[in-house]
Amino acid sequence: MTPTKELALQLGQVAQHLTQDLDLRTVCLTEHGKRGQIVQLNNGPTDILIGTYDCIENHITAGNITTSDLQHLIIDEIDNFIDYRRITERESFLREFVDEGTTRCQIVMCGAILPPRRLPQTR
Repeated sequence: MTPTKELALQLGQVAQHLTQDLDLRTVCLTEHGKRGQIVQLNNGPTDILIGTYDCIENHITAGNITTSDLQHLIIDEIDNFIDYRRITERESFLREFVDEGTTRCQIVMCGAILPPRRLPQTR
């Protein structure tokens, strides 16, 4: 997950290049509701999904993406993700990946600046 469309597209191109000879399916989402992207999601299981924070959250909410088989969640520029104006909303999103205090997947948060507020603790 990335903060901007441009970064998502750049990461999508790199992922496509790195996985071209592998049996991995990569999808890049940048706009919620864009018909071509929904068709891509419906074409079968996705191994690598790249997209903006809001786009991925919206697709999950709309039921276009299920997270039951998610193994790794990587959030780039975590300081932008945990924006103080949206902290409650973002914490709620992250809690979707926690069952009874234990994360269902590995969550990796990347960034040059740590958010000022602590994130929910998991075991």
